[in-house]
Amino acid sequence: MESKKDGGVEMDLDLYSRQYYVYGNVAMEKMLVSSVFISGISGLGVEIAKNITLSGIKSLTIHDDGVTTWHDLATQFYLSEDDVKNSVNRAEKSLKLIQDLNPYVKVNLSELNSKSISQIELNYFLQFKCVVFTQQTTSLSDLIKINNFCHQNNIYFIYA
Repeated sequence: MESKKDGGVEMDLDLYSRQYYVYGNVAMEKMLVSSVFISGISGLGVEIAKNITLSGIKSLTIHDDGVTTWHDLATQFYLSEDDVKNSVNRAEKSLKLIQDLNPYVKVNLSELNSKSISQIELNYFLQFKCVVFTQQTTSLSDLIKINNFCHQNNIYFIYA
């Protein structure tokens, strides 16, 4: 394993060499120390989680207050018919499978997983560099409130 350490950030060049040479040292260092929150682990959310986990961020926290539905089986590749029958939470089922993609990334289940977004205190988001929402069940007023809070605190906000 070849590693490179610049500016206090160590990276496995065997794993990240392609993107290191495309993005450069500064961008890779920023990614390797970034913490990301994703709410909504349906098809789009799990795809975003997969891609950023493979890219090598520091940590990922996933949140989803919904259970698996038949509709999810068409878009979310970690879920099965048994998950629908047993009303399994999408984030809980996906956690280990996302973690298995990259051992260098710490993947967490939000301790607020059973709560809807409207019940979460805004200060919770201060621990993240980027906050991503993919759930259409989150109200527009909650999204605007979180977006404003994130921008006031230099946290990137994405709604997809």
